[in-house]
Parts: sequence; structure tokens; C-alpha cells
Amino acid sequence: MTRDMELVRTILKAVQARQDVQYAPLSVEGPPNWLVQRHVEMLIEAGLLQGVVGSDNDDGYPEPMVRDLTWEGHEFIGALANESVWARVKQIVAPAELATAPIAIVKAILMKVAEAYLLREAGLG
Repeated sequence: MTRDMELVRTILKAVQARQDVQYAPLSVEGPPNWLVQRHVEMLIEAGLLQGVVGSDNDDGYPEPMVRDLTWEGHEFIGALANESVWARVKQIVAPAELATAPIAIVKAILMKVAEAYLLREAGLG
């Protein structure tokens, strides 16, 4: 399986939009549930989501329970949710490279692009 940064973005936005912080499974429209759950599991491991990975469900894969974004997750999605910033990141780094680059490098690029965008928008850059 290859990490899908568009799906990562969708998942983080879905968690950000939740109205409570109760542990619960997360589902999003579109991709197969197993793929969403595996990405949720990776996001918990990466420290972007607060959650726990439970025992295998009826389909035979772990079903993570998500509580909220971590502080780092809030910062990450704060930059990732901006359409202009995300479009620029994808111009700099091809989607195939985003899927395989270490998350720390993806985050560093994302934060630099977000910083440049915000400085430009504020008339400071």
C-alpha cells in the first residue's frame, strides 16, 4: 500500500470538523474503509491524531478509534487545508514523491510554503 496524501488531507480535515472529542471510528466518503482505517492508524503512529488502534473488526483489520488532532496535527492541517498552499506543495513535490517522502520532510516543505504564503498575504514577503 502506498500512502495517499490526498486521503491524509481528507482524514485530517474530517477529524478537525468533528463536534466532539469522544473516541470513535472515522469514516470518509470514497475510498474503501480498510484504506481509510490504515491511514488513520499511520496518522496515530505519526503523532498527528490522538487515537487508539483496537482489535481487528469483522473484516479482519484493526479499527482505530480517533479522539482528536494532536497539537502537531492541528498545525499540519492548518497549512494543509489551505488550497493555495497545498497546490504549491504539489507543484514543488510530485504526488508520487509525497507518497514516499518521510512525513517530517513533507511537513517541513508544507510549513515553509505556508509561511511564505502567509507572509505574502500579510504584505511582509
